Parts: sequence; C-alpha cells; structure tokens
Amino acid sequence: MDRLFWRGRWEAVPEADYVAAQRALIADDAWIIEGYIDPALAERAHGADLIVYLDFSGARCAWRVLKRWRRHRRIARPELPAEAVERLDPRFLWVVLTRAERPAIEAALAGVDASKIRRVRTPAELRRIALPS
Repeated sequence: MDRLFWRGRWEAVPEADYVAAQRALIADDAWIIEGYIDPALAERAHGADLIVYLDFSGARCAWRVLKRWRRHRRIARPELPAEAVERLDPRFLWVVLTRAERPAIEAALAGVDASKIRRVRTPAELRRIALPS
C-alpha cells in the first residue's frame, strides 16, 4: 500500500487516486495487505478472508520504528519510491509509543466479522497462530 500511497519524497498521492488504486488492487481474488488501516480505507478489511491484527505494545512498536529508521535512513525501503528515505518524526514516534492510532484502527475493524480477525499481542503469539493454507 505504501507504493500506492507515496510518491517522491514522502508526497502523498491524492486521496481519490489512492482509493481508486486500492479498489483496483483488492478486486483481485487473492491479496495480502499489511500495515495501518483507518476507517476511511476500511473497504479492504471488509473484503478480507483473514485479518492478522498486530496489537503489539506501544514500546515494542516504537522500538521497531527506531530500528526501521536506523536501517533505512540513507536508502529507501524496497516498497517506497527511491527518494523516500526513512525520516524520524518525533510526533509520529509519540503516536506509536502512546498507541494513539489504535482507536482509528479499532474503528476501521468495528464493522468487520470478528471471526475474520486474529488479534496478536506478542511476536511469540504470532509465531504460534495457525494460518489457513
């Protein structure tokens, strides 16, 4: 989804273009999407057969943000445009640490059939879950 959402140096694609690209992508019979989801873009959650919700602690997520920044501060992640090198935004780090994005994620998942959602709270739990083949 990052490839659809970002262009250049962290310039967001206009929302209408992003939504149209997402609709085209999820029209296929099989897909995997990871990452943040908000209520405005929850359409993909409703069409999913399975949602693995990584509901990790704020500290763990913030640590991973720092690790990602350290690894990609000079070169972009493979899923991003080459100009989009990782940046460390203290406000974003605070949002992650305090889990301030979680109410939006919960709202996006509120209308989804609960049997489709596997909430995972630790990496160990993630390694133990059985996914459909």
